[in-house]
Amino acid sequence: MITRLPAWQVALLAGIAGAIAAFGQEPYDVPLLMLFGMAAAVSLHNQYTIPRRAALIGWAFGTGYFMHALQWIVSPFMVDVARHGWMAPFALVFLSAGLAIFWGVAFWGARKLSPNRAWSLILCWPAAELIRAYIFTGFPWAMPSQSLVNSMAGQSLSWFGPYALILWLVFIAVMSSFRARTTLQRALVFVVLMSTAVMVTISPSNPVAPLTAHTIRLIQPNAPQRDKWDPEKIPVFYERQLKLSAASPVAGNAAPDLVIWSETAIPWALDLAGGALEEISAAANAPVVLGVQRRGP
Repeated sequence: MITRLPAWQVALLAGIAGAIAAFGQEPYDVPLLMLFGMAAAVSLHNQYTIPRRAALIGWAFGTGYFMHALQWIVSPFMVDVARHGWMAPFALVFLSAGLAIFWGVAFWGARKLSPNRAWSLILCWPAAELIRAYIFTGFPWAMPSQSLVNSMAGQSLSWFGPYALILWLVFIAVMSSFRARTTLQRALVFVVLMSTAVMVTISPSNPVAPLTAHTIRLIQPNAPQRDKWDPEKIPVFYERQLKLSAASPVAGNAAPDLVIWSETAIPWALDLAGGALEEISAAANAPVVLGVQRRGP
């Protein structure tokens, strides 16, 4: 039935499946939807033996996935909406469509290797992700295995790495489309899928971290991003951080053992910040961890 649909409708279905798969990533963190979307892409892939149609499915699935998973990419353009806001949709669409080419090639290659089966995707899809992470300096964001970080399955990232887990995810997606013909095969598929569902939905147990007697003071000047590098406002934010660092502790609380100025806390490079470092140290009267830019040769 799907094979009778026009190409654009098949691409739309694949794109929707990709957008659903992106719910596995933050801030949603529902890895079962990642698996569902990937299984839907494999099912669409199984309908076609023509490599170029398989490539269209992979590319459309990837485009829908990356447009959803990388929606945060528009945030920098919203800092100064009047000047840069118009670029945001183009950045998201072109970046997503470009990254999706890797998945389109993976689906095309899988069909070339195996015209009638989906097993070749188990190798081609992870290989495409490996290449995406390194070619042209690489862009590994929104890797499917990142959806497993907060699950029991994600604990194996420390043992096998992200690409092995991508291979495992694709294997599960392919298994879900496997047509079991014997009772033993059906039982095997059922066990694999159910155990996977458990592994990706149960969170690992986190032991309670013991508290120490040390006190940390985190300094935040509350500087809007658009104002952070304004020459007229730089002294305002700098003085505000000095004042917060030097403030007496609230009654009953201990003085800080460590003061943290996070992010790029001052506008001067490290080799030009000698006077500022002395002022910060004197104001804090405690060790200071400072975020600062450094210049290379």
